[in-house]
Amino acid sequence: MIRYYYDHGRRLEQPEEKQGLTEEEELTEAAGVLDAGGIVCVQGNSAYYLVCRADAFETVKQLRVLKQSFFRPFAVAYADGEAASADFPMTREERQTLENPPYPVVLIQTANTPDPIRLSFPEQGVSLAPGHLPMKLAESCGPLVITSANRWHENTPQDEETLSEWMLTASMTAGFTLMSSAFVFLGNADGFAQTAEQSVMRLVKGYRQVLRRAAGMLDTPIPLSGGPREDYYAAGSDEDTAFAYTRGNQAYLSRNFGSLKTKAAADAYGRELKAMRSRLALYPDHCVADYSSQSVSAAITAYEAGNAGRGIPFVRIQHEEAHAASVLMEKNPYAPAIAAVFDNAHPGTDGTLWGMDFFSVSHGTMVREAGLFPRELIGDATLPGSAVTLACSYLSDCDVRSALRETGAGEYMMKENFRSRILHQTWTDKKASDLVYAAVLHKINTTRSSSLGALLFCAAAILGQEKEVHYPLEALDILDRLTAGAESSVPLEIRIAEDEDGRPLGNAAPLFDRIVTGLNAGESRSSLAAGIFPAIGKYVRQTIQILTKRTDVDRVILAGGLLANRRLLVSVLDALEKDGIRPEINEIVPPGDQGIALGQAYGLPGVF
Repeated sequence: MIRYYYDHGRRLEQPEEKQGLTEEEELTEAAGVLDAGGIVCVQGNSAYYLVCRADAFETVKQLRVLKQSFFRPFAVAYADGEAASADFPMTREERQTLENPPYPVVLIQTANTPDPIRLSFPEQGVSLAPGHLPMKLAESCGPLVITSANRWHENTPQDEETLSEWMLTASMTAGFTLMSSAFVFLGNADGFAQTAEQSVMRLVKGYRQVLRRAAGMLDTPIPLSGGPREDYYAAGSDEDTAFAYTRGNQAYLSRNFGSLKTKAAADAYGRELKAMRSRLALYPDHCVADYSSQSVSAAITAYEAGNAGRGIPFVRIQHEEAHAASVLMEKNPYAPAIAAVFDNAHPGTDGTLWGMDFFSVSHGTMVREAGLFPRELIGDATLPGSAVTLACSYLSDCDVRSALRETGAGEYMMKENFRSRILHQTWTDKKASDLVYAAVLHKINTTRSSSLGALLFCAAAILGQEKEVHYPLEALDILDRLTAGAESSVPLEIRIAEDEDGRPLGNAAPLFDRIVTGLNAGESRSSLAAGIFPAIGKYVRQTIQILTKRTDVDRVILAGGLLANRRLLVSVLDALEKDGIRPEINEIVPPGDQGIALGQAYGLPGVF
């Protein structure tokens, strides 16, 4: 059936002259809209999609405004793999992944020339058009930009009524008529075969990395090592959330719901929670949730545990530990390992925000052995409020410790007071930096953070001269784009020293000291950014060398949402290859928060 939307998204009934069209005639109508530079909403096998021609760049820009998506690339859908290969050179393994069920979006490395589809990203999402109707349109109109019919972090509509409401609201918010004539919905009355959009995958140095597991794993559960065990409900995280049930030696992962901070996602989470439990006839023995006291998913879990009627134990698991455990659950949870976790800031068990952590794993327990040196940063557990403020507070902390001549793991003498060196930068001013310095010095409205996300926010603000950076992967993307244009790389260092407890901590003060000095000397921002990725790789390699000697364990796993950035992942893999280490990473569930529920089911003492 075909629907037409006129007048800034206001829905009108199907024109009488368009009723009774055959499927081919409907496709011809929709193709005409696309050829005229319009947007078509299409019902695929698993979701509603917004599509436009890949060569209609002005329409692509309108599509970004409609979705309120200004930072992430769109995927391009082809009718067949041969057409995709002609536009995007890909390896045999990438072509096979693209053409085999469940036909995912595959991220392909591309040239550095930006465009409205890819923006400046070093990768392009390529897919075979999902579902019968998108495939037909791709065959007749050529490659299509294709994206889910929802805003960033909002739930995907699952029925035409909800879709119609979203289209009305989105088009009014966008503030323009989507087309001069019509905004077309093309679909059928049979519903969806699945309830989510396509998965996103990439191949990196022999690894098959899943970045979004869209439809969940109800039909293809994850096999768990070992014999019979108790059953668990793991709630996941609040961002890009998914929950998991385990039964015996199998784990069932739900689809992705987006952010639980939106009502639509929270409602969908609750509905599917009950539906999956009913389909599996499962009543868990344990309920597990995120460690954060502000976690929405943990509140839902506490309610579930308290109302199950059997006094089910409710336990919280620290966020980074759950990331590491998700790899263990995929691979082998029994063998000892050293785990490195790359993530944004989350509350740790010592009161610090963790996010670059090294754990020793043995007999089902984890001990935090190393990490970055903690910094006093302005903000709370939801860092950052402002990238500029965070960058100033990060540099202020480095400067304060230098001025006070603190010894130990944080010891480093800045070459010069940073406040006198950053006033030439466009992203700050003297009054603001003085206020931030005073707040850090006296620890007013500050939070101690040792996260890699905070380091990346600071680097992106300084080198990208960005006043607003919204999430750590965006910070990585900014640094990634700068690095792509670099002709050389400036050597940078994260220096390792032991704290009073003998833990090796990485001090990023030398890295930022060199960056600020280089900027004031006129060095290329791209060359300075290009030094950050190998510096992180070298730091990880040196820390693992120390822990390997101490623990006599040579098994290494890498986890955490920041590994969704290809350049960061490759830099760490390249560094570890020098020691002959091929680490284990997530290959079944995503490295980000969608895969955290699998790790939460591991984290209870005595599980194994």
